[in-house]
Amino acid sequence: MTNPNRKIKTTLVNPPPLKGVYRHQLYLSIGLAYMAAVLEENGHEVTVIDCPALDIDQEKLKTKLSSIEPEIIGITSMTPTIQSAVLSAQVAKQVCPKSTVVLGGPHATFMDEQVLKEEKSVDIVVRGEGEQTLLELTQNVGNTNALNKIEGITFRKNGQTVRNPDRSFIQNLDDLPRPAYKHFDLEKYRLFGRKMLPIITSRGCPSQCSFCTTSRIFGRPFRARSPKNVVDELEWLRDEHGADAFSFYDDTFTLDKNRAVKICEDIKNRKLGIPWDCQTRVSTVSEEMLKIMRDANCQQVFFGVESGCQTILDAVHKGTSVEQNKKAIKLAKDAG
Repeated sequence: MTNPNRKIKTTLVNPPPLKGVYRHQLYLSIGLAYMAAVLEENGHEVTVIDCPALDIDQEKLKTKLSSIEPEIIGITSMTPTIQSAVLSAQVAKQVCPKSTVVLGGPHATFMDEQVLKEEKSVDIVVRGEGEQTLLELTQNVGNTNALNKIEGITFRKNGQTVRNPDRSFIQNLDDLPRPAYKHFDLEKYRLFGRKMLPIITSRGCPSQCSFCTTSRIFGRPFRARSPKNVVDELEWLRDEHGADAFSFYDDTFTLDKNRAVKICEDIKNRKLGIPWDCQTRVSTVSEEMLKIMRDANCQQVFFGVESGCQTILDAVHKGTSVEQNKKAIKLAKDAG
């Protein structure tokens, strides 16, 4: 029987980019940062290997994992990085054969059974929102009987794939600890000379765009952190980590207009004086909203325009019109 209070050594991996494959700008893995924070908050030992930022290839990853010898190795995966994630899982099993190798992220969430069928080096797939799921796995490492009770995982048992029920979403996002950015070399994430650090203040989306996974991973109900909690973290990013620019990773920052206004007002009242950007839908902004954002030092808004063709917008269930696209862009330009 596993002692749930035992400190477990866990390594989280952002896999290396494949050689010869296009590399986009670096994006800090806020998902790994949150999972590291939750594990540490519960007394576990965590290391993060951020391969793209540190130019770590599969050979260097092998050396690092061998020196750490973690009991759990968690690897994040998106569809463009799944090949590298699978190679990382193979490396992990090769150098740490007794470790439990866990794959998470969007690709693994949707292709969980295929991943387990095709890749024997992966022991468990974590689906969807991973903080609580990975914590429970860590608390029960080595206890195979406990796997049946952990929601949100897919695993093998007696040669068969077992898909446990989905996990309920975290309802109060204010309860999450701040992401453990201490595990990342934040200087690597400078953009245009600024140390631009990410913050995510909400999860879930009521829209059903056919090309997007957000509502399928984080659910359709919109869940959001309180304005004070958000701006407290912005101050922390500035004071503790030297951020001189922020990027809101929310899919639709202005979905709850009242909350967005309160965040902007608090940013202005606290005189943060730091530029920031966000992304949102053209249907959730107004002239007044954009001016309030500008006054709070918003420098850039990324609209999900998707297309200038109404037929295509309708085909992908975007729920917006070409005219709304044009109007939102004009309002943003007029706001300055």
